[in-house]
Amino acid sequence: MGDTMLAYGMVKCKIVGAPTQQHARHKNEVQYHLHAPLSVIMQDGTTAQWDSAINVGTNDSDDLLQFKLVYDFQHPFVQTLDT
Repeated sequence: MGDTMLAYGMVKCKIVGAPTQQHARHKNEVQYHLHAPLSVIMQDGTTAQWDSAINVGTNDSDDLLQFKLVYDFQHPFVQTLDT
């Protein structure tokens, strides 16, 4: 397989289901992800269901991925997302 370029960005959406942990085996490592179903309003007004994969860990010793789950996150910025 060749190199894969991933596009990262932001999306305004609603999480419509509970996240579930999944894993994927790649050559010399296992990657762990939380997958959450999202409801996204598209530019044409239709609603699409997306699956989001949130990287949460790997067993590869040279990977510097770190994460923290924060429940009930409070910050004034969150209020601007409601519009």
